[in-house]
Amino acid sequence: MCRLERQHALERGARLGDPPAGAVGEAEPQPALEARLDVAVQHPGDQVVLKMYRDGKTFDKTVTLKSRQDEAVAVKEKGDNADDNENTQEETVSVNLANLGFTVKQMTPSEKKASSVENGIIVTEVKPYGEAFSQGLQTNDVILEADKQQINSTKDLKKAIDKRKAGDAILLRVKRGSSVSFVAVQIPKD
Repeated sequence: MCRLERQHALERGARLGDPPAGAVGEAEPQPALEARLDVAVQHPGDQVVLKMYRDGKTFDKTVTLKSRQDEAVAVKEKGDNADDNENTQEETVSVNLANLGFTVKQMTPSEKKASSVENGIIVTEVKPYGEAFSQGLQTNDVILEADKQQINSTKDLKKAIDKRKAGDAILLRVKRGSSVSFVAVQIPKD
């Protein structure tokens, strides 16, 4: 759960450490991932009743979902991490590619080293049941190329996508762990 989601939950009456137990009416508590998927198919503005588990007891909590597009763009402050000091001229910015169903961010030098790559951007979120999800893109995948063009920044990917029209597909060269593969993502028609 990101800091903004956690803050929103706390504002709505949740406490730190409260795991969602699942949807109302279920006999057994649901694992958190399943509860998140149940909520993910709802729409902003919908009211959802969640079964929460706290101090050995369950209770129902009604929440109104808000749009993720209202979230602030995450920017890493320069000098936050000693390993990243060589990258002080470049901010780490997240870019939400909502129409494709995923979010990416710049990689820090330490992330590049850990992934054994010299270039690329990292996928930080994949929207369940979105286009990228359907094509197999996953969180922590590193996008190395888009349409055979090396990707060094989120701007490079955005530029490659903007060159395409609705209905076209963009071919991404993706590194996951130690393997590299290709993922074709179709740009949805409006």
